[in-house]
Amino acid sequence: MLMETEPGMLACNKYDVLLPNRPAMNVAVTLEDPMCESVAAQFGRNSRADHCGLVFVSGLLDGPAHPIFWIVREGTLLLFGRQADPVLTEELKQVVAKLLGVFFREVRGLVPELSLFPPAIGNENLEKV
Repeated sequence: MLMETEPGMLACNKYDVLLPNRPAMNVAVTLEDPMCESVAAQFGRNSRADHCGLVFVSGLLDGPAHPIFWIVREGTLLLFGRQADPVLTEELKQVVAKLLGVFFREVRGLVPELSLFPPAIGNENLEKV
């Protein structure tokens, strides 16, 4: 079930994640309204994204301190992290990819084409801004 949204968001949800040999972490994912004047929506428009949002990761000492931007452009999922944040581990990238897949299915009533999208994140698809 999706959470209540804040202005500028079309949808959001929070997930509790347990990984082996790691502390519990929380991951929140948003789908932004492209017409809104939020930083995420503006980033999406400037990136010529079909859809965009944010991923917030908390509870990891070596995780990002800032939200991760996600965009879908021409059928490709791209993640953009902040230069000040550590590089995402392969483990965290895979967690984010799986949770984006879950989230995309949850928002299929708003954006049906996202639910058909098989998210996969490779090294070449994580950029720093």
